[in-house]
Amino acid sequence: MPSTSTNPHAAAAAPAPAPESENKPTGAGVDTGAGSTRPKTEAEIEADRLYEEAMEEEQHGSSLNHLLTIQGGS
Repeated sequence: MPSTSTNPHAAAAAPAPAPESENKPTGAGVDTGAGSTRPKTEAEIEADRLYEEAMEEEQHGSSLNHLLTIQGGS
């Protein structure tokens, strides 16, 4: 069935895809930096180290509290 739209742009074709040699991603989120990596800064490395230490201490503390609870201590 032919289109009855009076908008001359309604039937415009989508832009041609990039040549295969470019291999550029398309779609939502391509300009957000998602999927790209860069080396971590010294500050980020230090923050990661401190976070890991805090998580280990929290885990050990939780284990100790659990053992004390089981043994009837406080």
